[in-house]
Parts: sequence; structure tokens; C-alpha cells
Amino acid sequence: MIEFISIFILSCIVLAKSGQWVVKSLSNLAKILGWREFVVATILMAFASSLPELFVGITASISDSPQLAVGNILGSNIILLTLILGIGAIFAKKLDFGEKTLQKARFFACFFTIFPLLLILDGSLSRLDGVILLIGFLFYLREIIREQRRFSKVFDKIAAKPFEKIKLLFKELGLFFFSVLLLLLSAEGIVFASEKIALSSGLSLIIIGILGVALGTSLPEIAFGIRSIRSGHKEMLLGDTIGSVMVNSGLILGLAVIIAPFRIVHFSLYFNAILFSFLSAIFFLIFSITKNKLTRKEGFILLLIYVLFFILEGLLEILRL
Repeated sequence: MIEFISIFILSCIVLAKSGQWVVKSLSNLAKILGWREFVVATILMAFASSLPELFVGITASISDSPQLAVGNILGSNIILLTLILGIGAIFAKKLDFGEKTLQKARFFACFFTIFPLLLILDGSLSRLDGVILLIGFLFYLREIIREQRRFSKVFDKIAAKPFEKIKLLFKELGLFFFSVLLLLLSAEGIVFASEKIALSSGLSLIIIGILGVALGTSLPEIAFGIRSIRSGHKEMLLGDTIGSVMVNSGLILGLAVIIAPFRIVHFSLYFNAILFSFLSAIFFLIFSITKNKLTRKEGFILLLIYVLFFILEGLLEILRL
């Protein structure tokens, strides 16, 4: 047990540092390419920070354990809409949804949090459901790319000669992908240690996915969010969070159920996670619509929702043992 705790702590340290490097590289890439912050975070960072979920989802499906993949996605989306946005609103004091594209994106995030839950109410997720989720993700990606010009916050372009800009571009791309690799490795270390600790306690596979694995694979988003706030890039936190929900529910869950269709055997194991997924999406939408911003007070409420979910899920699991 001491060995696994040590791996967990070391992985957290590496993840925090690599999260700082990712923010730095993305900021410089945005300057070199003249991209908008939100687009960079939504497309690049959302996918990069969701690599742990992707790895776990595909591996679990190939290993014929789709309940781990589904549990991971349910738990991760709850974390994104409550814990991460809650921490972000608390640190930043408020998160603005003034941009029209941000206002549209929040509806996408809520829809794709709830839509898989509606598909799963019949007790299964088929390959057809997976294809529908993938199509929805591709549609969202097309909308983001097409509407890039509508984002107002653009980094200043670097005044340099073309050859120098190419050198800087490759340098920052190298730092970005190296940082993403560290994020992936450190997140996998956290997931590995969390699984071993949870399994030694006799917990069910679904609880490992919803609580242990979901929290471990969401640490890149948490680290990125904190670094973005400290660096003054609030739009990147919102872009990463919304983009990660879309990657989780559309790309990862879609691929996972295409590889291994999922069927619920004991619905009671999933009821609490499904309920709090609905609540997370509804509270996030209501708070973000109110004056188009998330206040610090609302951030504390979102954080409280996750704490309540975590405690209740843990208590229910103890009662099942």
C-alpha cells in the first residue's frame, strides 16, 4: 500500500509541473499562429488532457470491461462540470460567458452530458449509439473550427521573420507534446495506484471507474485549469472544460461502445452517477446563463455538489459491501 501511495504522490507532482509547461506552450503557440485562446484550449488541450480517459476507455473495452470505461466517463463529466469549474470560479472570482460562441458551447456541453444518459436508460449502449455519439462530436468540432473568427480574445502575433517563427513553432510543439506525454504518464500512474488501492479494499469495478479512475484521469484538466487562471487565461479553462466534456461523451464513449457494446446488469450501481450527471449539467447551465457568468458563490455550490456526490457514492458502496 505504501508503494502505491508513493506512486500517486510522485505522479501528482509530475502532473502539476507538466500542466504548467502545457499552458506555456499553448500560450506561445497561440501567439505564433494567431489563434484564439478558446479554440486552442477546446481543440488541442481538451483532447490532450482527455488522453488518459481515452486510453482507459479503449483498454477497458478491449479487455471486455466496458463498465470501467462508462464509469470513468460518468465520473469525469461530473468532475468537469462541478469540481473543475467550481475551483476555476473560486480562484478567478468569476468566469464570464459573454462570448456568443461560449454561450453556444455551454449548451453543447450540457446536451452531451445528458444525451448519453438518455441512451443508456434502456439498459445498454449499442454500436449504433456509439456511431451517433461520434457523429455528434464531429459536428461540434466542425462548428468550433468554422466559428474561430468569432472569438474576440486573440494573442498578439510574434514579430519575427518567417524562418524564426518556424523554429519557434517546432520548439513549442516539441514542448507541448513532451508535456502532454508527461501528463499522460503521470495520469496513468495515478490511475494505476488508485486502482490498486481501491481493489485492495474490495470495491466494485464501477466505483473504481466513477471515483478513483475518473479523479485520476481528470487531474490534467484540474492542473491546466489552475495554471490557466494563474496565467490570466480564463477562456482557456472554459474551452478545455467544455471541450473535454465533448471529447469524453462523444469521441471516447463512442469509440468504447463501438469496440464493446455496454449493458447494465445492476442499474442501482449507476443510479447515483446518472442522477448527479443530470444535476451537474442543470446547475452548470443555470449558473452560466445567470448574467452569463459563474460567480465565486456559484463555484462553491458546484464544488459542494461534487463533494456530496463523492461522499454519497462512497457510502452507497460501503453499504453494498
